[in-house]
Amino acid sequence: MSRDIQKFCAECVSCQSCASTTPHERAPLQWIHAERPFQRISADITELPVTSLGNRYVLVVMDYFTHFVNLYPLKDQRATTVAQCIFEDYIRQHGVPEIIHTDQGRQFESDLIKHLCSQLGIEKTHTSSYHAQCDGMVERLNRTLKDQLAKYICESGGEWDRYLPQVELAYNSSVHSSTGFSPFFLAHGREPRLPAEILLNCSPAVTSCTPGTPADYACDVTTRLSYVFKDAAVRSTAAKLQKRQYDKKDVFPPT
Repeated sequence: MSRDIQKFCAECVSCQSCASTTPHERAPLQWIHAERPFQRISADITELPVTSLGNRYVLVVMDYFTHFVNLYPLKDQRATTVAQCIFEDYIRQHGVPEIIHTDQGRQFESDLIKHLCSQLGIEKTHTSSYHAQCDGMVERLNRTLKDQLAKYICESGGEWDRYLPQVELAYNSSVHSSTGFSPFFLAHGREPRLPAEILLNCSPAVTSCTPGTPADYACDVTTRLSYVFKDAAVRSTAAKLQKRQYDKKDVFPPT
């Protein structure tokens, strides 16, 4: 049946006139592997309506292992602006990553970004030149982000930047399908206390063990996370299966 539907759509004049002009060729979906939290991150920029504060873009920085996300509202996407977010704000929170993966946007391929990466021993990688959107994990995240912010854009008259922290927290505290854990838990070894749980008098998530000293807590977290990381790595093989399904439908451009 799927072949019949594809054939009908391909021959339908109305379907073709309304179809996107984006070329059908796709680059193979890149499988980005990470072995530990904040070892390998991606950075991408998505555009939204301008707010009263002048913010027009969102810098999305995601860790490939935990899927932990940081969202930064931007007034512009110049290299200096992006560099400040990554090399001052992000690294201040999570430390220096080993690898930063981006598309080939001018701000990411600038001499400034390359110099800072070189100084800190960070490997800079990028997507293919033919299809900048071949990093499926980041593209799905951008779609999710835009879908969530679209609701607030309608309700708040376009002031989406007011809700960016809440969207970030909601994403990081939700269980990710490919790992079976929330990004917050994989990053911190515990679940967060959420404002909604407190306001609605719900029981916040707590760990089963409550060590009495920092040393006991560190030992407990280390033990639990060693099992959790192994489980998350096994579950993330689902992403590899998604890649295989994606690549089966790829049509590569002529060389």
